[in-house]
Amino acid sequence: MNRSDSIKELAGALCKAQAVIEGAAKDKMNPAFRSKYADLAACWDAARKPLADNGLAVVQAATSDESGVKVETMLMHSSGEWLSDSLGIPLTKRDAHGVGAAVTYGRRFGFCAMVGICPEDDDGNKAAGKAEPEAAKAPRGSARETLQEAFDTLSVGGQEAMRARAQTLDELYAAKGINDVVNELEGWKLDADDKMALWFLLDSTLRSNIKREQARRQKLTTGEREFTDAMDAAA
Repeated sequence: MNRSDSIKELAGALCKAQAVIEGAAKDKMNPAFRSKYADLAACWDAARKPLADNGLAVVQAATSDESGVKVETMLMHSSGEWLSDSLGIPLTKRDAHGVGAAVTYGRRFGFCAMVGICPEDDDGNKAAGKAEPEAAKAPRGSARETLQEAFDTLSVGGQEAMRARAQTLDELYAAKGINDVVNELEGWKLDADDKMALWFLLDSTLRSNIKREQARRQKLTTGEREFTDAMDAAA
């Protein structure tokens, strides 16, 4: 983390701001993870007034290179004191959508980490007797624990990249169908651990359809597969 020579005034102002900053509301639905999350706007809504009331402001900038995007977050105080740090996010797709998603993830996590915002806890759903999100329902037992462990062992950036991959497959399935989903998945050439982490994020319907399509392809000879793919593309 980088900082100005002194952060005395900034530290005092941040203490006052954090005393009144509340959790960011999880009011957006992630179509890939089938769960609610606090988006960047909700995080800003939770902190904007407390920061401004104490002479604090946040500026963020993004750059990119071959490894992905890097988002720098700077917390500034009216005294001129400042703190800054950067967060790197790998790209799942090198297009405008992929870059935009990575920058948004980087801004959200960088902002929350710098200011001290925590999204409201999902444990409240359990206490209230509400149903678990669909993604948490299957698979159960040791199989689910294995998949979750594979996801949990990823870095923060790795988890966000995997969520972006899951969302890509979810959107592709809705727009074009399972054939394109499996083509995209096979093109990523994920290792076994990454496949388990991704599998953990997909809903049961998409997982089942992927398995069926992969099984269908494995049964076909090369010639049959080329013919079937051509027919699928023409349909």
